[in-house]
Amino acid sequence: MPIDLNSWKLTLDVEDPEDKRKPLEILPPQLLKFLHPHFIKTEAGITFKAECGGKTTRGSKYPRSELRELTGDKLSGWQMNQGTHEMIWTCAVTHLPKVKSQVVVGQIHDGDDDVIEIRHTDNYVEVIHDDKHYGKLITGYKLGDTYTASISVRNGIIYIFSGKTTIAVSTAQKAKNCYFKLGCYVQSNPTKGDDPKDYGEVRLYALRVVHTK
Repeated sequence: MPIDLNSWKLTLDVEDPEDKRKPLEILPPQLLKFLHPHFIKTEAGITFKAECGGKTTRGSKYPRSELRELTGDKLSGWQMNQGTHEMIWTCAVTHLPKVKSQVVVGQIHDGDDDVIEIRHTDNYVEVIHDDKHYGKLITGYKLGDTYTASISVRNGIIYIFSGKTTIAVSTAQKAKNCYFKLGCYVQSNPTKGDDPKDYGEVRLYALRVVHTK
């Protein structure tokens, strides 16, 4: 079943042709028919690609080809300690930059900064925020391995699941104006030693978000 993109905004690692100071962003309904080499849609899913030398968003030093959650035609903004919020996805990381081999697949972001990130590093998948490491979600990961994971927020606590592993994070209970992000947020750039054309690549096969009051 094709992934429903009606509740997502896409940010790509390429310049907006109408404003070269910014990365290209695409909203529904244009997103439903949008095609690009860094955002390839098929019946099987979506392939995201972000180059190390790509265009970055304001305040970020790393490029991304990534979806950002919407509510209707507006940017989402839910509260960490109100209701329940869950994102479930199935994906595979198929390429990492050679030098700094890291890519973030999923995030919770608030009005100011990321709250939690699911990051692929070499042969494992970990849960992080800045310099805090909350644990490894998957070990022995090989490029191309497909897995299902979820981020669930209940009573201000974030639970990250994959297989039999659960990691709980309670340091962001008061975060406001939160939203989910998913895609390929490469964690390198040429200053880290990677070629500008080297890249991260993520294949997304399923995606679902559920909010309850």
